[in-house]
Amino acid sequence: MTPLVNRWTSMHRNQNVVEDVAIRYSETKDQIFQIPLYDIRNFRKLIQQQFADLSKFIYFDFVEDHPYGYEEVKELMHDFRSGVIKVNVSGNTSRLWSPFYNLAFRAIHDYIHCLHNLDFHFNHEVKAYHHQLDFSFSDRYTKKFPYMNWQLYANVLRSEIVYQAAVKTHFKLFDLDTQKIILTDL
Repeated sequence: MTPLVNRWTSMHRNQNVVEDVAIRYSETKDQIFQIPLYDIRNFRKLIQQQFADLSKFIYFDFVEDHPYGYEEVKELMHDFRSGVIKVNVSGNTSRLWSPFYNLAFRAIHDYIHCLHNLDFHFNHEVKAYHHQLDFSFSDRYTKKFPYMNWQLYANVLRSEIVYQAAVKTHFKLFDLDTQKIILTDL
């Protein structure tokens, strides 16, 4: 676990930190152009592999729904027990992932929530971030992707999960049109 990950373990309970991160995220310029194309390709290959692996165990049903899909994990768990996770296709714009990879990323993230019985409030999103990192850093993927820039990938996940959750928690809404990648530690 990187020092950055440890920071989020100890600080995620402080509401002032959530507010600070949300404001900094909203004020920071998108850093997606700092990610080399080679790394983006590797990230997408990893997401595709993880999605394929999970699809062997669960059916991902891509549905048009309101912007946030499941409101509580109990709704997700109900579907999961029947072998399905519904993945929301609305607002599927990401300059990093492209439509397919963004939906696959959402599917993986929802699976992580379900597997660890994590709700969608900020503290549980931080835990989901840690679990998704652990899943990605497993031997299966680190051996298959030996040239992956894992620290950069962790930074991308932090932006996609923790920072966006901070914005949603603090501002009570996350506008998908303002989605961006922030690689620096906020």
